[in-house]
Formats: sequence, C-alpha cells, structure tokens
Amino acid sequence: MKPVILLLVLLTSVSDASEFVITKGAGLNAFAKIAVAPGPLRNKEEQLKFETGMAYLSGYLDACQSGLQCGARFPFRFPANPAPAKLILLASVIQRHLAEHPEQLKLSSREILESAFTKAFPAE
Repeated sequence: MKPVILLLVLLTSVSDASEFVITKGAGLNAFAKIAVAPGPLRNKEEQLKFETGMAYLSGYLDACQSGLQCGARFPFRFPANPAPAKLILLASVIQRHLAEHPEQLKLSSREILESAFTKAFPAE
C-alpha cells in the first residue's frame, strides 16, 4: 500500500496587525464587504483580499461543478463558470447572508457558502 500525503493549502495573507484567511468566516466576510463596496480598491491589502476571495469563490464553484458531473447533489443551484461580474453578485449574497446571520462567522467558508447559496438559490 502506497502512503498518501494530504496537503492542505490555506490562502493566507498577513498584514500589519491582522491575519486574513479566506477559508474562515471572518476572511470570507472581509472579502464580500470589499467586493460589494462602491469605488476602486483603496490599497494593496484590499486588492489581495479581493483577488484571494475571487479565486476561492471561483474554485468553490468549479469544485461544485465537478461534483455535479460525478453525480453529487447540492441543496442549491448556481451558475457554472460564472463571469467576474456574477462572482461580485455572489459576493453580495454572501455579505447579505452574513449580515443576517453573524453567528455563522465562526463557521468555515465552505459551510457559509452552502448556507448562503441554499437560501438564495434553492434547488427546488
């Protein structure tokens, strides 16, 4: 039997006094707030959070799409391979959901996305 190596990569950025981890609720919330804010990004830290969040969200949706092709079922409908503009729309869904359910900030980003998308885009 061959050994299996599991590698978990967290998309992390360390700034002056805070740590940004997109796979945690607070990081996802920070991304969503930046994504839906009007106007340009204000600094490199916001740019990094925005780009990391967009990549995470896109990867999450790609993984769901692959799961669907393998027969998995999800409690929500979602756009396949959404354009960046649609990702911003999805960020507004996330931001609104977390504003309504701040207790979910302690959950993983995956759990929050499933909850937010199930409420916003029910499968049935």
